[in-house]
Amino acid sequence: MGVIKRQGFKQSIVTLAATALGAINTLLVYPMYLETTEIGLLSFLISTAGLFAPFIGLGHQTFAIRYFPEFHANGKDDRGFLTFMLLGLTTGFVIFAPLLLYFSDTIITYLPAESPLSARYFPFAVFFALLILLQTFFASYISNYKRIVIPSVLMQHAKVTQPVLVILYFFSYISLNSLVWGLLFSYIASVLGMVAYLYSLSGLKLQFNFSYFSRQRLREMYTFAAYGTLGSLGSVLATRIDIVMVTYLASEHQTGVYAIAVFIAGVIEIPLMALNKITAPIISAAFKNNDMAHVEELYKKSGLNLLIFGFALFLLIVLGLDNLFLFMKNGETFAAGKNAIILLGAAKLFDILTSVNGYIIGYSKYFRFNFYTMLILAGLNVVTNYFFITAFAISGAALATFVTVVIFNTLKGLYIWYRFKMHPFTPQTFWLLGIGTVCFALVFPLPDFGVPLLDIAYKSLIFSGLYTGICYYCKISEDFNVMVRKILPLP
Repeated sequence: MGVIKRQGFKQSIVTLAATALGAINTLLVYPMYLETTEIGLLSFLISTAGLFAPFIGLGHQTFAIRYFPEFHANGKDDRGFLTFMLLGLTTGFVIFAPLLLYFSDTIITYLPAESPLSARYFPFAVFFALLILLQTFFASYISNYKRIVIPSVLMQHAKVTQPVLVILYFFSYISLNSLVWGLLFSYIASVLGMVAYLYSLSGLKLQFNFSYFSRQRLREMYTFAAYGTLGSLGSVLATRIDIVMVTYLASEHQTGVYAIAVFIAGVIEIPLMALNKITAPIISAAFKNNDMAHVEELYKKSGLNLLIFGFALFLLIVLGLDNLFLFMKNGETFAAGKNAIILLGAAKLFDILTSVNGYIIGYSKYFRFNFYTMLILAGLNVVTNYFFITAFAISGAALATFVTVVIFNTLKGLYIWYRFKMHPFTPQTFWLLGIGTVCFALVFPLPDFGVPLLDIAYKSLIFSGLYTGICYYCKISEDFNVMVRKILPLP
């Protein structure tokens, strides 16, 4: 766990800093300088781009981690591996971008009259899709070199560029059109930065000798790619279709409120995102070496360590929600998303509770299971979103996401138990849930002083102190205790 802890800790710092900056942007800058319809537009473009990305990638992005150990065996060069993937991504864009742009007018006709900005800027989603795909691809590829921090910094570019563009737009220095173009160019800069970093790691090897790609190997790779592409599409439909469907079934205004809810709940994913990026290639290598003991160790330790932080973040969010809305500009508007925040947070917490189950299945010979269940649940999520949004607006979208995440992760957990006889739970898992619940019950009834930031701060400090102290002295996790001792002078 040494390299995982080091890179995971650094990644957590980067992600925490990015989240703090994102919180300032999302809770202060955007509500102050943008209308909810404009917040909805930006969220719609990025979410729609996420829907397009699996088609453009043609599955080549799924090779980045899965086949890296094979092509880089014994310290050799990449045998044309990187070149092959980049050519595949380029081919996908050349095929699908014109098709998506050609049918954009037809797609736009389904948008309601309450979403005029989304209709106007819809074609931009195609180009955002390519750039987001390249970002994700290079970040995954670089993680094979056990480096995740710099790519993560580069992927957070929008946290800096977007608020600057928003402020310039508010003061009429640029138009909304220039704002969208500026955001697009910031993604281009991020991708170029990753290419430069890969070059600095001596990993940018562009070779056009594909002799290592035998017919049998290509057949295996494209079988994996086919399942990976449809699985990625299913993943997007199962986890990110909500913002798109709110725009289509409700309005850009509702999308703007829901986007704020998604951001607040997304804070819970900080530890999961940090650990997954470094754990994924190690799980892939463990399967290649048939080291199932290491896989199970990662499964349990990752699950427990993720839950320590994820559960605390979830409870802290619930503790401070009402005061947060009092502090925000137009907080009464965004308070309509309170139930959505809690449901989305609970969904992310359940995802954390079930640990790295997706990677364990995805990098094993049973990777097809992810594909089949993902497609079923993608369909379920689309249907539940349709009916729940129609009935309950943005709370319905959050409820649909919660139901889908719980079912999907339960199925994956049961399947891993069936195939590998392993699960992520330990006795400490249930002790931790009890500790968090008791700490929350003690802090929640404490009185407010009528100053929102002060109320948030003092309740958060009391909760964090109780939670950290009890977890430490109960020795819930040795990894957690080691981290605490690095920060505090404790025995």
